[in-house]
Amino acid sequence: TSQARPRRMSLSELNTEEKIEDLNIRELKEILAGNFVDYKGCVEKNELIERVRRLYRDREIEKQRGNSSARSIALT
Repeated sequence: TSQARPRRMSLSELNTEEKIEDLNIRELKEILAGNFVDYKGCVEKNELIERVRRLYRDREIEKQRGNSSARSIALT
């Protein structure tokens, strides 16, 4: 029988930045690895949290840019 792969944590599952604090180390590393962010050299959980926070904020900025681009295209 084939075993189902364990589900991996994804950045898109975070709906607020505060939820990052609740993640365990494995989940933080899964998010970083899934987004091609190097976390080698991070020895403290807080370092992983900070990298995921940066990634989360970058994604939010990209979303806002995408929405403003779509609006400007619609207006022309």
